[in-house]
Amino acid sequence: FLKDKNNIQLIHFPGSAKQLSAYEHFRTNFMNKHTWVAIIDCDEFIVLKDWIPITKFLEKYCPSGSLSLNWRLFGDSGRSNYSSEPVVDRFTMCEEKANVHVKTISKCSDVASFNVHQSNLKVGKQKDTLGNFLGNSPFNYNLTLDKAYLNHYFGKSREEWQLKKARGRSDGGETRNDSDFDRHNFNQVEDLSAKNFYHDSNLVFNV
Repeated sequence: FLKDKNNIQLIHFPGSAKQLSAYEHFRTNFMNKHTWVAIIDCDEFIVLKDWIPITKFLEKYCPSGSLSLNWRLFGDSGRSNYSSEPVVDRFTMCEEKANVHVKTISKCSDVASFNVHQSNLKVGKQKDTLGNFLGNSPFNYNLTLDKAYLNHYFGKSREEWQLKKARGRSDGGETRNDSDFDRHNFNQVEDLSAKNFYHDSNLVFNV
């Protein structure tokens, strides 16, 4: 969390399937102004097992190339309808293990272009927090949850899922099936890491 909220810039990309267009806009206009870039969606939250500033974390685990973070899929926690409380409060039940899919955080100076899940690197390598090299892959079968991972609130409640389905996919524009909700709706174990971080007022860092 940043004390200076002026660090956040929101750019609107209206229309269908604009995800990669937005990534390319960042690469063209902002890449040389930043040190790292995270390819994550607004329903994906980075969780660090050690509560330190993410810049310190990346200095250690992503000095070059890309760092892959496995998804951890969160289910509906038995909720059928939307309510206004934060996502991290409403949904705390998830899959027991990590998901094989990853998203990457990359050193900006090493990135050539973007895919939906990971960067294409001009120099450096894609690896996980254990130092395993992953090629240029959207998957990590090592399922690493040891130092960091991505909470992915894929469907949220059934009501919110219907809105997501109606929007169509952000990468290709296709409409999802309800079976997508069911196969991502994991409620196996409780994970309070993101909720506890959000509510700990002492964890506001200057970066």
